[in-house]
Amino acid sequence: MMTLPFDNDTSRIVKKLAKRSLAAEKRRNLLICCTIAFAVALMTGLSFFAAAQKAKVERDIRGQYQVMILRSTQERVDSLAAQPEVERWGLSSTFPLSRYQDSVLSVLYADTNWMALGNKPAVEGQMPQGEHEILVESAFLDYFHLPHETGQQIKLDLGCGEQTYMVTGILQTDNLSRMFEIIVSKAFVTAYSDGTPEFEFRMCYRGGEQMGADHLKEDILTFLAAQEVPEQDIFFSSDYFNMEGFRNNAGGYALPAALVILLACGIVIYNIFYISVNGKVKEYGRLKVIGATPRQLRRRYESIYLFLLGIPAGLVIGSVIAFACLPAYWSWTDNSKAAVVILAMTGLMIFLSTDTPVRMAAKVSPIEAVRTSNYAREGRHVNSRRPHRRLTPSVLSKMNFERSGRKAAITLASLSLSGILLLTAATLYHSINFNSMAAKYMGNGGNYMISWQDAVDMEKIPEQALDNPLYDDLREQILALPDVDAITSYDAVTVEIDLPRKADTFIITAMRREQFSQQLPDNRIAAGTADYDALAEGNGILISDSSDHILSGYEYTPQIGDVLHLKTYGGQDMDLNVMGIVKEGSRDATGVLASLFILPEETLHKLYPEVKNFQMVWNVHAAQDSDVPRTQLFQIAENPALTIIARSDLTATLQTSFRELVRLVYLFTAFLFVFALVNLTNTLITNLLTRRQELGILQSVGMTRKQLSRMLSWECLRYISGALGATVILGSACGAVLILILNRLNVLGVPSYCFPMWELTAFVCALLIIHCLYILFAIRYMKQQSIAACIRAAG
Repeated sequence: MMTLPFDNDTSRIVKKLAKRSLAAEKRRNLLICCTIAFAVALMTGLSFFAAAQKAKVERDIRGQYQVMILRSTQERVDSLAAQPEVERWGLSSTFPLSRYQDSVLSVLYADTNWMALGNKPAVEGQMPQGEHEILVESAFLDYFHLPHETGQQIKLDLGCGEQTYMVTGILQTDNLSRMFEIIVSKAFVTAYSDGTPEFEFRMCYRGGEQMGADHLKEDILTFLAAQEVPEQDIFFSSDYFNMEGFRNNAGGYALPAALVILLACGIVIYNIFYISVNGKVKEYGRLKVIGATPRQLRRRYESIYLFLLGIPAGLVIGSVIAFACLPAYWSWTDNSKAAVVILAMTGLMIFLSTDTPVRMAAKVSPIEAVRTSNYAREGRHVNSRRPHRRLTPSVLSKMNFERSGRKAAITLASLSLSGILLLTAATLYHSINFNSMAAKYMGNGGNYMISWQDAVDMEKIPEQALDNPLYDDLREQILALPDVDAITSYDAVTVEIDLPRKADTFIITAMRREQFSQQLPDNRIAAGTADYDALAEGNGILISDSSDHILSGYEYTPQIGDVLHLKTYGGQDMDLNVMGIVKEGSRDATGVLASLFILPEETLHKLYPEVKNFQMVWNVHAAQDSDVPRTQLFQIAENPALTIIARSDLTATLQTSFRELVRLVYLFTAFLFVFALVNLTNTLITNLLTRRQELGILQSVGMTRKQLSRMLSWECLRYISGALGATVILGSACGAVLILILNRLNVLGVPSYCFPMWELTAFVCALLIIHCLYILFAIRYMKQQSIAACIRAAG
């Protein structure tokens, strides 16, 4: 057949040769197909799982409430629930924190609807109905060694004096913080409020899921205004209306992970094809002798066939895994788009990986190909002036290792990649000082936090301050404890502040002169001044918006010169001037320690002249953070209004959350290690098979099987030692740089470098196991080959 104008159409012949090559190299094809399938399965599973996770996050948030109406009486609840605009609704109510032995109890009411709207954990048993029926966490029962049984009775003080309560249900939770949630009944709410209960009414507006955020807010405000709901009682769900940020963050790991997988897969495929082309140089030379052109040799029919074989298997495996994890969130539309992208990325990766080996095959000289042996061609020809060389197994292994620097470098790179990632992740995990993170959360590094801010409603805090439970005698008793070194106190109170969208109640923190200089250095001031005297004389106030931009919800952007009207609860109303803006901080700590509004101590006494003691939080500094001083604090601070939180509880919670993230990184590293093992296995076995003739000659001139075994062992150890060296050097360096960066950013407390010896030991053991398995295979294979058969083998 002719193709215009004059060329012969040899595509059928080239395809036939490609099929015969595929049939002749089944081991290579199996490795490539498995590598492609494994990479595609990983990328498919990650992409589909990320898409499902994003859909789950969006559905969970959309399933939650959109707006909360405070101080809702039963009459208002009945009226709102009957409106057709209310699609779903639920009731909740919060109570002051309580204590049980050495634990803190968060007491709240939640009806069945709110349990669904709030995505609460699964309940074993029934919701409480009677006044003395409660729901407890499974972690609460575990900590106090109580049976996981409903119907048992527990004596608790939930704000009405110590009474006996029956457990009707158990919340399935994993909680290590010794801060537990207790859910009470509606009858309890009624009794607690003397028959006039008020609830938090949480609702979803009908059709709101199809509306934009601004449109939905306008419709909700219009609807609630028609129902005569005061605007100060309306709070929008920040989670729901910040959904776009959650949607963008969910599954953001998929693309970086896919790129790393593609890199690892590309290295393996490149090395396999490179070794294959080197082993078939004579064949390419013969094809050129009989008229094959470089263009014909560059056609990638083999890689296309392998691509078509590996892709479907990978797609199916990845899809099954992703579907098994989150079957309810499977989306054919999103997953089909992701599959197309994965196919394109994998095809491009295979094209780039095979480009150099294919070009190398096209450049083969027929004369050189016929004259030289395959394995010898890999080596660099170096003229040595040494008259003789001692041929020990170690020296021979070094010579063999150095024959093809490119092949050795690629194999080492694939092995080192997984090791470096493992060591970097492990260094970060072991170097994070969770205790330091918890200390940052608690303020100035205290070991225990004692506060009463959650004991009463926000509006009643000034009234409670008149009979402040944090008094001087209690301070002296705590300081008298043998392990207590000091106490740092924080003054605060509540006021109502008029903001553009609405007035609301906020905690304002007052600082003494020395606290201003310690906690508000110049580098924290974004604009204006934080001079204590200037603020006190000019009735000034500092504003510090948080990283989650709470003030933006009030449509307020603070500016120097703004005047804020502060309405007190029984004190003196004042207008204060915004004289300084503090750089955004973290809301991780209590509302007092991360207050949005900061005043000089003198101004606070002007607002509430009758209050003498504004201390709301104590940070207790102790020589040790253990259960002994914690128990002593609970015994001394008997007032149930006081909440005691230990830094160790926060540390345990942080460790648990980070441990899950590290497990995912370790799992991803294990997948990369599989690619590296495929590459190493292919390199070692190919070296062994292509050198049969050479090994036979060495045995014929006197090399023993023990020496042969030692030589092969040394060759494998050179790969392992090279990978370990790169892992230790580069992995340690990457980990150290990462810790240095985190130290400067002050994101995770104060991390201190810690070398991950256990992870490195596990990595070494895995490599040594591969070494032992290879030696066993090599020795068994060589025993099955006679010396004569090895010498006759084509090189």
